[in-house]
Amino acid sequence: MAKGLKTGGREQGTPNKLTSDLRERINGFLTDNWEQVEKDFQSLEPEKKIVMFEKLLNYTLPRMQATQLDANLNTPHKIEYVNCSKQFPDEL
Repeated sequence: MAKGLKTGGREQGTPNKLTSDLRERINGFLTDNWEQVEKDFQSLEPEKKIVMFEKLLNYTLPRMQATQLDANLNTPHKIEYVNCSKQFPDEL
């Protein structure tokens, strides 16, 4: 396979069928058993409630990707203080 050249598998942007099916099944399970899930949740200790809530969030909120910041700290920077209080004397 040539570097960067896709030669098989799913086309780019095509959703993963297994992931979609799994999410649908989990959603269906939670929908069908929601009353019991709420009862079980209320009976948990506070620490375990947080753990369960966090795990459930993984199925509802998209995960944030890590970001990388490249900064050159050797370059001098100028910080300028601007007094804005004279612009709004009535509000202070």
